[in-house]
Amino acid sequence: MSKRFIDTGIFDDDWFMDLSKDAKLLWVYFITKCDHAGILKLNEKLCKVQTDIKDLPGVIKQLGNRLVTVNEHLYFIPKFIEFQYPGFPNSKVRQQISAVEILTKYNLFNEGKLTLTKQLSNCYEHDTVNDIVIVNGNGHEEKSEIPDFL
Repeated sequence: MSKRFIDTGIFDDDWFMDLSKDAKLLWVYFITKCDHAGILKLNEKLCKVQTDIKDLPGVIKQLGNRLVTVNEHLYFIPKFIEFQYPGFPNSKVRQQISAVEILTKYNLFNEGKLTLTKQLSNCYEHDTVNDIVIVNGNGHEEKSEIPDFL
């Protein structure tokens, strides 16, 4: 059974407080069910049974860009890596090596950094808004801004 770090201040965070009860439950579900690279292959039927969430797509939408859709049923939590492996990719945590392999497999890590770069504020703290740079499968970069609620 895997163990995960979780911020004890999560329920005090404005972003988390503004979520519906189902979205809070789904966030905890995602961060506890994902693999050690922050990737979750979502079995919607099982998730609905385990959480009793009826409108899964609607609740996923509430999580905003804290959850990145890799493909139809595969999701990535960018802040998971940073939180679980401080100093990533130079963390001394042994599991980081395997996490890098998984992220590379899904084209989320290349040349020592995430190819999906989300410069989000530190976990559950409020910093300034930053740019998101997404390098898509064609190698093209798209820039946008992260809204204040992150």
